[in-house]
Amino acid sequence: MEGVAMTRFERTTAKILATLFGLIVTLLGGEGLLGKTPVAFAGPNPIGACRTITTNSTLAANIVATPTQNPCIVFGADNIALFMDDHTIDMRAVGLGAVAIETAGQY
Repeated sequence: MEGVAMTRFERTTAKILATLFGLIVTLLGGEGLLGKTPVAFAGPNPIGACRTITTNSTLAANIVATPTQNPCIVFGADNIALFMDDHTIDMRAVGLGAVAIETAGQY
């Protein structure tokens, strides 16, 4: 029984170490803490209508675009995020070529 219990313990330990290693690589490598600052949380910028955003923003309600609002949301800065917060952007009134969210070359 000891051999089987030790094998299970070793597998569990290996899984835990692999998970921790993955977290460390994610935080310190590439796009993490040593690279670009990751977008972490929505900012206090509630969005209730079509507009250009320059900071992290969160939809505060469902948005219905009009034909003059194409694209509806435009990213006006790098390294920002738009959190939908279970809301939608309805572009049906604009037509088939409508663009709900345009990054405008930002990343």
